[in-house]
Formats: sequence, structure tokens, C-alpha cells
Amino acid sequence: MIKKFSVENFRSFKDMAVLDFSTSRDYDFNKHLIKNDLINKALIYGPNSSGKSNLGFALMDITAHLTDSTLNQPYFHFRYPINLESGKNEILFEYVFAFGNEEVTYKYAKDQTLSLLREEIIINNKTVFFYDYINNTFSNEIEELKTINLENRSEKLSALKYIRNNTLSFSENNPIKLVVDFANQMLWFRSLRINEYIGPDTLPENMSSFILKNDFVEDFNEFLRKYNVNDIAVPMQTSNGPILGSLKGNKVAPFFDVCSTGTSSLTLLYYWKKKKFNNIQFLFIDEFDAFYHTKISKAILNELNKISSIQCVLTTHNVYLVDNSIMRPDCCFILKDGVIKNFSDRTVKTIREGNNITKMMLADEFE
Repeated sequence: MIKKFSVENFRSFKDMAVLDFSTSRDYDFNKHLIKNDLINKALIYGPNSSGKSNLGFALMDITAHLTDSTLNQPYFHFRYPINLESGKNEILFEYVFAFGNEEVTYKYAKDQTLSLLREEIIINNKTVFFYDYINNTFSNEIEELKTINLENRSEKLSALKYIRNNTLSFSENNPIKLVVDFANQMLWFRSLRINEYIGPDTLPENMSSFILKNDFVEDFNEFLRKYNVNDIAVPMQTSNGPILGSLKGNKVAPFFDVCSTGTSSLTLLYYWKKKKFNNIQFLFIDEFDAFYHTKISKAILNELNKISSIQCVLTTHNVYLVDNSIMRPDCCFILKDGVIKNFSDRTVKTIREGNNITKMMLADEFE
């Protein structure tokens, strides 16, 4: 799990911004949202332009150089990665991971082209691996990797990725293996205008083809019914082959030509759930409920909260999800002016299970 993440000088984050999952409290309700004393499910609120999307891009940056990642993002997200006001030339990223009883910190710096400048692994406040890309020097205190030779590494390839891909065997707690493998099990997606995603995978197939190829049509219909969506999916033959159709009365039309925006967004959630949820440890969904009715938003949030194997971060503007029946004050964060704090740390009041934290939020109690 990620215990803490920090980023500085990246897009809207001029100063160091910290998302700390270790700030859980001793609430006696919804304990399933906490895992190994860390926040396992987080909702992030914030005004427009506060940096919620940029936080997701920053968190997922690790996949760009440690994995064979694929993505479908607007290109402008990468044109100006350095904060325009800072005057600094480096972007700093730091991940503190909790791997069982082991705490591993992975720090690295990148330039304005998002090329690596240095990488560092720290265990128990001691640097065990360091690579300087400017001077092409490194130090290594990881015993089983003492004989590693980095001379054949291509210039732009991460040293950690090279070691992971070119070492035949690792001990179970090797920090490089743990960090790279975690990065390979991270996923970010959202559905606003197009299907945008970041994650280590082959390019996603067409959702219609995915459902038909895997014989998921009835399972997909059951998924829609669970959220009270009346669309009925059926196979449909066209001159270009079979596609997913939508049954309306006694007529069939291409599913994505006639379904609502909300149903299309639900289909995207279904697609990623079936394709990746069994193989990921970390999930970030940006504006996860942008096209959902509040009842559907709550139902989806409840379903995601039940998946203990995935650490989830969701961004939203829906204040009615701030509800102690499904969330906790320490799992709800506000990002404002570059500062990310949970509700519990944003008030001097003691919050109890019976408190209406939606009303408290609307009354600016957490500002």
C-alpha cells in the first residue's frame, strides 16, 4: 500500500503537496475502509482548479518509467509539467510504501521533459540505492544486487526498471522488486469526453468487443440492472461484424449510439472492473461520478469500499457522499491551496458517527 505520497513543482503544485494515508483515526465505524492502520479508501474534494486531476497524474507518474505503461490522455497534460511560477527546474516525487512490516521510500526527480534526473530507494532512513542520471553514477547497498552491471542500460531507461527486468531472481522483500511490481499494479481512469486511462497494460480493446468476446453480455446486463439502468444489451450483427447492441422494444441499435452518458460511464467502470480489478493494488478514478445520479454514486462507492485488496482514491464534487453511513471523516480529504488534509484534521471539533458531516461540510466546517 501507499503510506504517503509527496510531489513538488508539478503543474499546479508549486510547493510540496502531501497525501498522507497514515492519518487514520480510531473511529469505531466503517473499519473496513482502513487496512493495516492505513486509509484504504479515500474521497478527495476540492474547488475547480484546485489540482485534483493533477494529483492523480502525479501519483501515476511512477508508471511512466517503471512499467511498460499505456495511456490515453490529452497531450497537454505533459506539455508543461513544471509549475510555471516556481522558477525551479526539477519535479520531485516521493512514495512511501508499506510492504507488510517493511517501509520503503522511493524518491526521484524529473526535468521539464519528464526525463529522470535521479532515483533513490530508502529503507529505515538509510539510502540503499541511488542513481544520478546527470553524472551517470550510482551507489548500491542492496546485498543481492551487489554484482549488478548497469553498463548495458539504455540512456533513458530507469535503473530500477532495468534491474527488475534483467535479474533472474529476487528475495521476497527486495525493495526494487516491490516498488516496480507495485507500479505495475496501478490504474487511473476517468470518463469525461473520452475514455482516458493510465496503467501498465496492452492497449485496451473496444469495450463492445471486450464484452462480446468474453461472453459477458448477460453479466453486463445484470450489472446495469443492479444500478436500475433499463438498457438491455444484446449482440448485434453489422456489415463490419458483431457489435454490442441495445434492445429498444423490438428494435436493436448500436449500444453506444443510443445509451445515455451515465450508462456509457457505467459501461467504462464495468470494463475496467472485469479487465483489471483482480490484478491491481491501487486505483485512482478522477471525477468518478461526474455523470451519475447520487443514488448510483453511493451504490458504486459502496461496492468499491468492499474491495479490500485495492487502495482506492476517488475525486468528486458530490457532497452527499460525505456520509458516515458509507464513509469516515478521516477518509474524506479536501485539496485546497496545495494542501491535502482529511476532515478530521481540518476541524477542532470531535466528529462522531451520528454527526451529519454533509451539513458540516456545507457550513464550511472543514475549510
